[in-house]
Amino acid sequence: MSPEEAKKIEVFLIDNHNPGFETYYVGWAGDLGCLGGNRTEEYIISEVNAVGNDLSRYGFIVANDDAFQEEKNPQLSNVFDGIESIKHPTIDTFKIISGAHKDANCGEGPGIRLPAALYSYLLISKDYGQSWKIAQKKFLQCTNDIK
Repeated sequence: MSPEEAKKIEVFLIDNHNPGFETYYVGWAGDLGCLGGNRTEEYIISEVNAVGNDLSRYGFIVANDDAFQEEKNPQLSNVFDGIESIKHPTIDTFKIISGAHKDANCGEGPGIRLPAALYSYLLISKDYGQSWKIAQKKFLQCTNDIK
């Protein structure tokens, strides 16, 4: 990975209540489609566990690439579709701005993987990241007109 690619990685501490076993969410961007495709870069959030008190001995384990468990929780499926920004103000909250490709007020997006609207989401978890809920969803703007 180049230094430029490494700058795209964000690390969020999710669970440190069990010494020697911390859970992190690692956000990274990568091209999931063909090289030179139309907006094929996607933001992925992986769950990574740090195992053992001596991390140089035990290291890190990538648990999955579905940290928020979207497959088990369909209400979250649109939250991660075209992330514009992600913030982690506390260990049990995320603030995410992402796009919706279809929206009742804005219609359809202008092209493949291009959103029609932007929304702000506040996600909360009270069980150390085992389950996430949308605490707030706020419409921000239509993006069809943005150049």
